[in-house]
Amino acid sequence: MDTFVYVLQMCNLGLRFVLELCTLAAFAYWGIQMGNSTLMKILLGGGSVIVAMLIWGTFGSPKATIPLEGWIRALFEAAFFGLAALSLHVVGKHVWAAIFLIVLVGNWLLMYMWNQ
Repeated sequence: MDTFVYVLQMCNLGLRFVLELCTLAAFAYWGIQMGNSTLMKILLGGGSVIVAMLIWGTFGSPKATIPLEGWIRALFEAAFFGLAALSLHVVGKHVWAAIFLIVLVGNWLLMYMWNQ
């Protein structure tokens, strides 16, 4: 039984990584949809991803240069991932935003339950 739980925990960590990548994709999609010209689409799409990567790498990643802990980390993650869901909602992808949030909350619950 321990091996099965271990496999589930590793799958949950893999899901977390996929959610991080989906967050970057959501920011890129938002930027592309919000731009009026090709140049603005590239700047907003690419720029939002670069800024998100810098912020996540500094505060949110497992090897962050300034790691956050406890409630501060939880609030940071809620804001970071919530902004991605809001980005999808703003550009009219309401179902995708809802699916993203549902999967995210499930992932958070399992991470908390397994102390990941």
